[in-house]
Amino acid sequence: MTGQRKHASQMTQAERQFVEGVIHGSANWQVVSHATVKAQQRKVSHTEVLETLKTGSVIEVHQNAYPDIRALVRKTFATYSVCVVVSLISKRIITNYINSANDHHATLNTSEYQWKADITTLRLAAR
Repeated sequence: MTGQRKHASQMTQAERQFVEGVIHGSANWQVVSHATVKAQQRKVSHTEVLETLKTGSVIEVHQNAYPDIRALVRKTFATYSVCVVVSLISKRIITNYINSANDHHATLNTSEYQWKADITTLRLAAR
């Protein structure tokens, strides 16, 4: 089960809405120490992380840390984007980083995204 990844471009609109609904509708995220350290190193503010979780777009969902299911969410702020990885099972913020707002991942290796699961059928954390 490890190595299962699904990119937003491979998801149906219902899958994207489902994942974003879980993330946007969740409160009381727990922040793991790694995420705190990375936010400080990368100068990502707590406000930016929370805003990304409230209104960001899902970029991918994966099971690379099986049995956990994680999502990468991205939100653009002016000239940069904040990316946040969360556990959809434990409602933990795993890590975060800054990306260029103009980075559209033209070199993305789509062969790494082979997960065929219907994301809407996954058992995720209660909102």
